[in-house]
Amino acid sequence: MNYMQHMDLGFNQENILYFYWPDNELRYETLKQELRHHPAIFNASNGYPLPCYERAESITVPNQPEKTIKARIILGDADYIDTYQIQLREGRCLKKYNYPIDLKEFARIRPNHIREAIVNQSLVKALQLEHPLETILNLWDYEYLLKIVGVVDDFQYFPLYKYTEPAIIMYEFPQISSTMIVHYQTGEFQNVYRYIRTMFQEKFPNTVFKCEEYNFSELYGKDIAVVKLIILFALITILIGGMGIFAFSTFMVESKTREVALRKVNGATEWQIMQLFNQQFFTRVLLACFIGLPVAYYASKEWLKGFAYKIEIHAGLFIFVFLTSVFVVLAITTWQTRKAARQNPIDTLKTE
Repeated sequence: MNYMQHMDLGFNQENILYFYWPDNELRYETLKQELRHHPAIFNASNGYPLPCYERAESITVPNQPEKTIKARIILGDADYIDTYQIQLREGRCLKKYNYPIDLKEFARIRPNHIREAIVNQSLVKALQLEHPLETILNLWDYEYLLKIVGVVDDFQYFPLYKYTEPAIIMYEFPQISSTMIVHYQTGEFQNVYRYIRTMFQEKFPNTVFKCEEYNFSELYGKDIAVVKLIILFALITILIGGMGIFAFSTFMVESKTREVALRKVNGATEWQIMQLFNQQFFTRVLLACFIGLPVAYYASKEWLKGFAYKIEIHAGLFIFVFLTSVFVVLAITTWQTRKAARQNPIDTLKTE
């Protein structure tokens, strides 16, 4: 979970909030200008919030039917990649268009209109485009023509259960999202939230204001719950196991005080006595690790198969677990055995 939470997703998920703006007149450019008047707001955009779950659509290169792939369509305006701080590799951002007010006029020019698009590296590789800029793409069986004006690095618009797929960022009216995305200054969430809520309530007094942030725990809630349960059970197991080892070593040492005394009388040193007892516990720890570590490795590998992006399980982790287990067990048993070995054997034999 720590790896997933701090992984570079290819876009900025910190200090990003998005909210619904139900403006039937589509005055989003005016709204963005009003938002930028706030000193703590860096940028604002109109589009789909990330992560995005849009279905894949068919993309074809004209006159090259063999170059047909599926790509995710992400609607976003000219400020989309700047707001999310997605790295532009080559080309430029989308041009800023004014929303057309007359839908009839838009429907008339729509068939012949070539829309600009920004694609990710995965799409360039999938279509094997050596020079992607200015390339024309067909979307939805020639219903739309797209011209590539920019290429961005791959960004994780899906949760980390899936690999990054080919994606297209485009600006399409009237299907542009009613969601506004805002990038604000660190520590200014409350001020920005109040500012946006006030604007919303002035425009839409009878509408519920909804504002959200990128929520890691919501995306991976089940996995976080599983990890917490594993940690809880592991701590309980360690506690019970430690108490059991302490009680068992105490019982064994006390039941063999006469044997310890006789060995000392016959010339055995403290080190030899401790080594004798520790060898028995070391054998048990070795057997437990021999059974437990392969099971833990298999369970971890199976759980990680559910993620496209994941950490690698290195042998050093299991070596560390083994050495820690041996150290803890031997530390407890050595402490108990040393107390018995340092007792006066004459006093012990008298009582026995």
